[in-house]
Amino acid sequence: MTENNIFVSYSSRDVEFAKALAEELERLGSTVWIDQHGIDLGTNWDSSIDDALDTATTLLLLISKPAASSENVQDEVHIAKEYKKKIIPILIEQCVKFYNYFVINVIAFKI
Repeated sequence: MTENNIFVSYSSRDVEFAKALAEELERLGSTVWIDQHGIDLGTNWDSSIDDALDTATTLLLLISKPAASSENVQDEVHIAKEYKKKIIPILIEQCVKFYNYFVINVIAFKI
């Protein structure tokens, strides 16, 4: 991955929104890592996620009710915080749980 990489963290239930957003960001010139395109068959999932987060500059967190209850999403946010990555929360569904986690502004999208 190159500079200004975006790692997209989302619930599998939000995959269509995540893929569409990633494709649009790439069309606009961003380098985007999303598990749907970044992990080859037979590759260790955890290692791939860790490597991608290590080289990313920003974690784009798609917030929804399923994401709030996803252990994978919570792990990705935790790792991103450990690596001191920028975290940009995108609200795609009203969800109270992540408001307690981030005391920052949230960008809201309607699906």
